[in-house]
Amino acid sequence: MNSFLRLAAVTAAAVSPALGAWAYGVAPTEGQINLEDCPAGLSSIEIMGDFSINRLAPGYITLSRDGEAIRQIPASNIQYLYTFSGFDRTETGDVHVTFFMNGSANTGGQYTVTVPEGFFTDMSTGQATGAMEFNWTISQSSITISPARNGSYTSLSQFRITLPEMIGSEPVESYRISGTPNIESLFEDETLGSDMTITTVIEGNEAVLTLSEPITTPGTYVLNLPASLIRATGSNGASWNSPADQVTYRVIPNSKEGITILPAPGEYEEFAPTKYEVDGEEFNATFLLEVSETTPITSALRAKARLYPMNEDGSFDTSATPAGSFTAIKKSSTYLALVAVPDETQIISPAAGRYVLYIPNDMYHTSEGRNGSYWFEYTVLPNTSLPCTVTPENEGLTALQDITLTFAPDMEVVCQNSDYATLTNGVAIYTLTGKVSEERPNEVVFSLPLPLEEKGIWTFTTPATGFSVGGRAYSTKHSFVIGDPVSVETINAFNGLCDVYTLDGVRVAVKAEGTSSLPKGLYVVVPADGSAARKVLVK
Repeated sequence: MNSFLRLAAVTAAAVSPALGAWAYGVAPTEGQINLEDCPAGLSSIEIMGDFSINRLAPGYITLSRDGEAIRQIPASNIQYLYTFSGFDRTETGDVHVTFFMNGSANTGGQYTVTVPEGFFTDMSTGQATGAMEFNWTISQSSITISPARNGSYTSLSQFRITLPEMIGSEPVESYRISGTPNIESLFEDETLGSDMTITTVIEGNEAVLTLSEPITTPGTYVLNLPASLIRATGSNGASWNSPADQVTYRVIPNSKEGITILPAPGEYEEFAPTKYEVDGEEFNATFLLEVSETTPITSALRAKARLYPMNEDGSFDTSATPAGSFTAIKKSSTYLALVAVPDETQIISPAAGRYVLYIPNDMYHTSEGRNGSYWFEYTVLPNTSLPCTVTPENEGLTALQDITLTFAPDMEVVCQNSDYATLTNGVAIYTLTGKVSEERPNEVVFSLPLPLEEKGIWTFTTPATGFSVGGRAYSTKHSFVIGDPVSVETINAFNGLCDVYTLDGVRVAVKAEGTSSLPKGLYVVVPADGSAARKVLVK
């Protein structure tokens, strides 16, 4: 069978409007992947040919690193796995697989993608395909740094390099600094003070680089990291030296200066339309922007503001599926109303986590020209105000196929078919659509096409958008245990401080002690004393 693999270049740097664009017609073939050209590594792939997907096929398309599975996509997953001809999604054509929507698979190592026998049908022959295997090597030629490389920022002042905690199978005993980094402008017309210096200190497993003064002048800058800037020594005497690297950043004008927004950045369960009044006119809007009187608004344009999930390092990907979209409507020379799409009554209630409301370039005109991009940070809290009964009960499960949520009799459930719930064990991920019966409008059933019998802890998450209860957007998480019961540890079982994360990597408690008030679910607990991280099921 003549098929080949092409990489879709989905990157995860901050605020670049070109993120997620297809590398159409351009592909690293099997072999070495250059992270400078494809920073996301193997986050997405395309298998070229005229295929259809056998949606009831057992098994997974599996992405492995050094022999360990890091992501598995079943045939039934129509959100992460689909076929298309050109740019039109259809049921026959090239197969696109998204392993990570909001992350990257770019750590150094040997990567393998395996496709089980019979997963596809070759439309040219009508026959089920055989097993496929593809292999790449990603060398750790660059380091992991925050803020993310190739991003756009209003200022640069500090950088954090993540250091290895293991050398081979041995833990790192010590780090030491043995080099001096510097930063320079990429073009001659961008200047830096000759006395600009960088201090480097070690904090835990991070090297923290701090500029003697922040860079705020717009332009392109390169952080030069010499080879062996950081040296690590393992408990058995093995050593690791950081590679030489050049990290590029863009500094953009601070278009956010003098701008305020309502509701203000903070913690919310949802974003509901609010009644505002400007110059005697009342209207509903989800957000209200106020700009400086010195740069009045002349017109609103067609670009939309969007709510995006934030990565752990503070970056975000504008190619990710937004949790909400908003049209800008001019209300005066200083006010813009941001109205939810498709209508102004929509309540936006994303899954719990950190988000940014991203205001793109060219969303409005001011007296000085079109606006530059900027963003506001929000934290979405778990929505626990609507209790529901979850079936099946989380005890003694040998298989899982239907998950039923039942709300109070007067609560009507609406679940759009285009929105998906997810079920994941942290590696394999299924997507499910919800179905509400006419006889029981307060009940929604999410179904898998085949019973899931794989043992382990599976976390079910309702759709971030398109799912409402009693006219209000709603999101919830619930954990199921398939197979032998697992030992249950509470967060309080850990003495001392700890960080607590969801399985999606969202930190829900920072250096907290005694966090038993967490909602029910599965968490990853990282003790502050450096002892091993553990998975904890909170009942």
